[in-house]
Amino acid sequence: MNKFWLVFKFTYRQKVCSVSFVSLALILVIGVVGLLNFDNIKQWFVSEEVSNVAIVTNNAKIYQEIKNNNELLNPKVKFHMSSESDALKNIQTNDISRFYIIKENEHKDIESKLIYKGAVEESEKVNIQLLLSKLQFEKRANDYGLSIKQIEKLGKSNVIITEKIKSDTAYSSKEAELIQYIVYFSIAVMFIIILSYSNQAALEIATEKNSKVMEMILTSISPLLHLWGKILSLIAVALTQLGVVIATILICWLFDNDIISVKGMDTEVNLHIVLLILISIIYIFIGLATYIIFAMIIGAMTKNLENINQAVMPINVLLFIPIYLIIFNIDEVNDSLIKLTSYIPFFSPFTMLFRMTSRDVNVYELLLSLVLAIAMIILLSYIASRSYKESLLAPEVSFSKIIKKTIRREK
Repeated sequence: MNKFWLVFKFTYRQKVCSVSFVSLALILVIGVVGLLNFDNIKQWFVSEEVSNVAIVTNNAKIYQEIKNNNELLNPKVKFHMSSESDALKNIQTNDISRFYIIKENEHKDIESKLIYKGAVEESEKVNIQLLLSKLQFEKRANDYGLSIKQIEKLGKSNVIITEKIKSDTAYSSKEAELIQYIVYFSIAVMFIIILSYSNQAALEIATEKNSKVMEMILTSISPLLHLWGKILSLIAVALTQLGVVIATILICWLFDNDIISVKGMDTEVNLHIVLLILISIIYIFIGLATYIIFAMIIGAMTKNLENINQAVMPINVLLFIPIYLIIFNIDEVNDSLIKLTSYIPFFSPFTMLFRMTSRDVNVYELLLSLVLAIAMIILLSYIASRSYKESLLAPEVSFSKIIKKTIRREK
């Protein structure tokens, strides 16, 4: 066991102290701090100047309504009254960015016209249009001699009252949101770590194989212990990097509590949430172990370092299949393909976690998925332990010959 910890510590220290790890950690810290403080940083470089917008109208009431609702119409501009001739001069000298001509026609209908240079926010035009429609409605109602109550009745819109029947198999809205955050975070972490470290695992084994270092290592330690020492050390390195990101987020939150606002975090943590967190941790470990063992086997089978990128292509293909399935079925958790792949070891860490966002997964389905995934890890470890030594110490032997030799050895 001491030899196992020697492999683990050596690999972990080598990875953590490498320039790539430190550089990536610094980039992640800077990126997280910048993202969380984006609004504050934006204020340093971008000065939001209030632009002037002229209102050309001979109706004082309309202008007063626009001025009173300035913040609602567009908080980035300041409305002021002007004549049409002055507005045309000011827009040419860039004193104003645009102006509205608002007047009544012969039928007493309110008409408006926008003259502008540059871009205009669509929300501003819509808000002014809604305000003018409201004033037009009130004016027409007054012309017809309608009372305030009659006006309110005319303007009252139809409301559909909704009532959702609660189901024993459904989560509450806040609980469902928190569960989705946990599941999507777990899937994202697993995907990023596998994508980053499975290639590193394959490259490291291929490098050691070509440098003949393995000949000395495997004479003093069993291939299985060496394999799992590498696997757990790489997982520990990935978790260290994740810990740096989480620590950065917590430090930013301690300095400014309003910097992180997540819906559903006020949900009471119940037994379902605790179990989901535990299941997520188990599936993350299973997913990482499965892909990293597979990557190490591929790295051991690769003859030349130049071919390592081509050799790990099957890993990337296997990794992206469940991700695309989740994306295409984001609103269909119980889709038949999602259910099927939740029992396939290379896909189940992703798709079964995705299915956990609903309560339709029973205990037997979950246990079957876990058993199959763990069986795949055992099978891959068995294959690795039987073929690891032969492939490393016989660099010129092809993959098929190594498999045949392993089978004959069993017989």
